[in-house]
Amino acid sequence: MSAGLMPGAEWLPLLAELAAKATLILLLAAAVSALLWRASAAVRHLVWCVAVIGVLALPVFSVVLPAWEVPLLPSTAAPASTAPATLVEQPGFHAEMPDRALLAEPMPVVHSAADAWLPRAAAGLVAAGVLAGLLWLALGFWGVARMGRRAQVVHDPEWLRSAHEAAEQLQLRRPVLLLRDRGAVMPATGGLLWPAVVLPANADQWADDRRRAVLAHELAHVKRFDTLTQALAQVACALFWWHPAVWYAARRLRVERERACDDLVLRTGTRASDYASHLLEIARSHRSPWLASPALVSMARPSQLESRLLWVLDAARSRGVPSAGAKLLAVVAGLLIVGSLAAMRPVEAAAAHQSGSLVNDARAEIEEDDGFQSGRSDDARSKDTRKDAPKKGPASALAQTDTPPARAEIDDLVAMRAVGVDAEYIGQMRDAGYTGLSSDDLVSMRAVGVTPEYAREMNGVGWGRLTADELTGLRAVGVTAAWLVDMRRAGVDPRSADEATGMRAVGVDAQFVAQMRELGFTNASASDLTGMRAVGVTREFVRELVREGVRDVSANDATSLRALRVDADYLADLRAAGLSGLDVETLSGLRAVGVTGAYIRELASVGLTGLSARRLTDLRAHRIDAAYVRELREAGFADLNADQLIRLRASGVDRDQARGRARTP
Repeated sequence: MSAGLMPGAEWLPLLAELAAKATLILLLAAAVSALLWRASAAVRHLVWCVAVIGVLALPVFSVVLPAWEVPLLPSTAAPASTAPATLVEQPGFHAEMPDRALLAEPMPVVHSAADAWLPRAAAGLVAAGVLAGLLWLALGFWGVARMGRRAQVVHDPEWLRSAHEAAEQLQLRRPVLLLRDRGAVMPATGGLLWPAVVLPANADQWADDRRRAVLAHELAHVKRFDTLTQALAQVACALFWWHPAVWYAARRLRVERERACDDLVLRTGTRASDYASHLLEIARSHRSPWLASPALVSMARPSQLESRLLWVLDAARSRGVPSAGAKLLAVVAGLLIVGSLAAMRPVEAAAAHQSGSLVNDARAEIEEDDGFQSGRSDDARSKDTRKDAPKKGPASALAQTDTPPARAEIDDLVAMRAVGVDAEYIGQMRDAGYTGLSSDDLVSMRAVGVTPEYAREMNGVGWGRLTADELTGLRAVGVTAAWLVDMRRAGVDPRSADEATGMRAVGVDAQFVAQMRELGFTNASASDLTGMRAVGVTREFVRELVREGVRDVSANDATSLRALRVDADYLADLRAAGLSGLDVETLSGLRAVGVTGAYIRELASVGLTGLSARRLTDLRAHRIDAAYVRELREAGFADLNADQLIRLRASGVDRDQARGRARTP
């Protein structure tokens, strides 16, 4: 047992060394990620992924790699005396020289039996945390398997065709299983070896563009092996549950992962405004399965929704994907750095000298002198005083302010340093009336550019005193007092900071308001304008509807039609197939179930002509097409009208069942 350590505490220096090395790796990843703030989310996700893999590889590399001793630790031995030691012999006292062997051995440290419980309890606590984290991950995989057993395999040709088209666009070659859950589960991806995409029960009611967007996002997770990196991050959090920087890295990994998948969806040609609308609606109406969350990659987390919408709608963002060579280079470079850190064994700066010469020097002094003189030189004491002086940094600067963050953990300090939070900024925000801010508040406010002047300006616009979160949201999307003045002059007055944030996030400005007023939407509220802008309603779109004969369109009607992609091309296609003069509700119903001009002409080819818009909607909703009609005719059922076809389809009658009934006498 090492001298000076309590019984059972031999593992504490190893744990401290592991924590220090993991911190260095994650600090390096945070610095690289901050330098790459203009790069795509996929690049930053790669940086954090390599860092998490490096942290997991640390214990393994520490065991298998040869040790590399580096003199980094301060010496714990007392400095050698600068003058010859003397032993003054008093009358009646005979000084005997100590045994030389005793001088060469350290004095043993005696601990009581009661001292042993503390390190053992700490070891038990660490082990319990690791076990709990791994058990939580195992429950997640069990939850995914349970969800797969309860869900139904999707055989719908339309879904399969959409999935195939999305996979082709993403150049995905891995087979993926489509499942439909029984509840309103959030669209998600699970499975390490055999990936599956889980859809909610109401997914069949989605429009085609939402289907394509959801499938593209989930298949992007499959292409990027995000379920694997999610599992690795969960393992790292389980093994290093006591290290806050590891949790911060796992959180950054999730954020950049979702942004990278959003980028891939946009690269397939999906419009940013449409995709943002889909994300918002799905996040509001669906829930993530709690039990399976550690092993499942869900499409939208409400906590990340605002930042994702801003990312999607920012056309200036880079959405590139790193090449295979770049990924390989990043992994190799990361493992080299981790291997060097893992092999490093910090030792005392004077350890080599002490181990070889201290005993010999002591023997020489004993043989040459008559005694000893204890004590330390003034130079030695002054050096130790300088060595022990505290160093000033972000932590000490924050601690000296009147209102430091409630708990400046390592990951908080990393984040604060990265965005420039210092004592001066905290003091300025305190003077503006914002005291007791948490580390997350400070980082968020500083990152988006909230200044004391901005806080005072926005607190004077009539919404009362704004919270730190409200200020952050407003500043992130670009809400200023000047923008608010322009909106009020245009006749729109957001009632709250949240309403203004939503409007500005989707790009509502005075020019857009003026255009909508010009088109007749004089009573459109702030919420109406936000919805219109979010789905991409423009002046040209509304004018096209009017030219195609769609009249009396309200703000909600325009939003619904645009979200369903009812445009001039679609209306012209229907008119060419014999449908025209339709109202908004009828058009929405036709488009929602997928009635097109091609579908109408297909039904006409099997004798179903002169059908009303409502009947076409019913036929399409029941998945009745020309192929189904031909199958029934081959089975002996000819001259069926639309109502009879719908009744047969609703009863689940297919070609084989129809043949069986035809043979029944």
